[in-house]
Formats: sequence, C-alpha cells, structure tokens
Amino acid sequence: MKKLNDTDKKLFGDYALLVSGFEEFEQESILLTSKEHNALLKVVFAKQEDSKSSLQEIFSKDDKYGYKNTLYPKRALIMSGFLEKEIAEFMKKIYSLRLVSNLWAVLTPTSQNWKLSELLEELEKEDRELKKTRMQES
Repeated sequence: MKKLNDTDKKLFGDYALLVSGFEEFEQESILLTSKEHNALLKVVFAKQEDSKSSLQEIFSKDDKYGYKNTLYPKRALIMSGFLEKEIAEFMKKIYSLRLVSNLWAVLTPTSQNWKLSELLEELEKEDRELKKTRMQES
C-alpha cells in the first residue's frame, strides 16, 4: 500500500469512480455525493456480469452505467484519475454517509488489466491482513 501525498499530481486514468456492491439507496447517496464533489466525476456501477471484465473495460463505460442495477456483490470504491490531494477529502465525504464498511483502491497501470473479481479478492485479502496486524498491535 503506497502512501499518497497532498499534491496536485493527477493519479493514473480518466477521472472516474467505480462502485461495486452497494444497495440502491446507497448507490444514490454515493452518486449524489460524488457529483457534488465534482460534477465532472464519472461514476460507474459494476454489474454482476462485470466480474470477469478488466477494470479498464468497466471504467470505459458511460457515466452512471449500472446505476440501480444488480451489482457485483463485493463492496468497494475504486478511484481513477483523482488528484492526490483530493483523495482524502473525497473519502471523508463518502465516510460521512455512514455506509457499511467497504474497500478502497486507486486504479494503477497494473490494476487496470485485472479482472474486477481478482482486484476485489486481493483487496479483501489485504483488508484481512491489515485487521489482523492491528489486532496484534493492540
């Protein structure tokens, strides 16, 4: 996990958010919050049939793709093309919605070629390891 800085450096990819695994009312909150954050932010929602698609393929979909459809069941938010300094602010806005725990990631040149299911499995693994480490430190 790489630490981000508070800079104007634009991260990899087009400016977009990929949403996976949220209920309809949560999708609406995420969409509204995202558009209030920046109206130019494209928000795509991963559908069940996208599990074997690459992140690059899913991010290429139109704005609001998959909105209020049956989503891929694993909860995650994957950011693309954000400024480094913008990420913490955006995450705070999403956390303020008080949604059930979810996973976060930033698209990279490597991860763009991963299938959605592969990335989410890796994120879950990292999350378990992080929680285990935190428990051991307490």
